[in-house]
Amino acid sequence: MVQGAHYILGPFGQDSDLRRWGLKLAERGGKNAKKRAVVAVARKLAVLLHKLWVSGEVYEPLRNNHKVVSAVVELDPKSRAQPPSSGDCAQVLAQLPRRDGSRGRLSGSSAC
Repeated sequence: MVQGAHYILGPFGQDSDLRRWGLKLAERGGKNAKKRAVVAVARKLAVLLHKLWVSGEVYEPLRNNHKVVSAVVELDPKSRAQPPSSGDCAQVLAQLPRRDGSRGRLSGSSAC
């Protein structure tokens, strides 16, 4: 698992939610930040693989990014041609329906 985590966080790892999360951990700084990030990614990878094995689901490397894109497509069918950029995240979240029926982001939410 640790070797797999090294590959994911290394220069040849493909873009995925797991890689983005691990690189964000490594950027926190400190003497052992990269080592901690590798172990954390290895653990998360093991949990992810176990969940996929038990449930039989198909792995989606950019699952979180897919949720934002699909939310935009549901809101505006014309936007299918071009997925939103990272700057559009706040605009997308402002348009999403909330559980109570109103629209907009919850106060204090930092999803972007």
